[in-house]
Amino acid sequence: MTALKNARHEMFAQGLFQRMTADAAYEAAGYSPNDGNASRLKGNERIVKRVEELQKTAQTRALVTLEEHIEELKDTRALAKKNGQASAAVAAEVKRGELMGYYVERRESTNTNYNISDKPLNEDDWERQYGAGVPASPPGKNH
Repeated sequence: MTALKNARHEMFAQGLFQRMTADAAYEAAGYSPNDGNASRLKGNERIVKRVEELQKTAQTRALVTLEEHIEELKDTRALAKKNGQASAAVAAEVKRGELMGYYVERRESTNTNYNISDKPLNEDDWERQYGAGVPASPPGKNH
């Protein structure tokens, strides 16, 4: 299937493909706002097929690009090995593995979050929150 013959329908399908709401795609296609008509047009068989076609085409392009990228990294690795550049060869191979999903990068947050308030705690609240058996006195209290 190619572009729809009705230009407004094609624009509507393109809008849905770009993840616009049916209402927004309907208006972007040049129609006057109308919830019911936008919803009805979204269910039109030709519109549904056109959106599916656009999605398949985009998916195919993404896969081809990924495959080309992986192949390029393979060639880069081979060239690096040929030139005796082991670290470059390893780096290219690691990138290939990442693209193919063999490596999962895990990150752990080591941030400490502090709550800052413009209202100081009274001594009882401070003890309840921070004291818990600690013999130290609250900040600003000298014994």
